[in-house]
Amino acid sequence: MGIDVRLPIGAMFTLLGILLGVYGIVAPDQRSGGANGVNINLWWGLCLLVFGVACLTLAIRAHVKLTKSTPRPSGSDDAHGREYDAAYRSPSPQQDARSDSV
Repeated sequence: MGIDVRLPIGAMFTLLGILLGVYGIVAPDQRSGGANGVNINLWWGLCLLVFGVACLTLAIRAHVKLTKSTPRPSGSDDAHGREYDAAYRSPSPQQDARSDSV
């Protein structure tokens, strides 16, 4: 199982939201020409921050739920590994000889 895509996306949006929100607080006079006096940097920073925190929360919740619901196999020889080995095992010499005669 790989990394949940919500984790890096949530981290990126959270970081960008914090940076843009802080910039909106520090430099409130930097407004867009069509913003009609609205501090766009602050509001978009807050939107990015909310979205990033939501992604991080969902990723962490899914990870916790996954680790609670699926117990870890004890040892390296679990059932899935045995199925994989049986499906992809090289044929034995007896099986190879039978397949040539058919």
